[in-house]
Amino acid sequence: MTIRLVKWKSGEITATMFMQMLELKKNTFYKIMKEYEEIK
Repeated sequence: MTIRLVKWKSGEITATMFMQMLELKKNTFYKIMKEYEEIK
């Protein structure tokens, strides 16, 4: 996931593409990203 996260943060892939790669719905994706940023 971290390589994909870097690509998303740098703009290489869109959030929609990232969600599809992880097979997550929008709400779940942003919830996980929020939790990740808080512990980072």
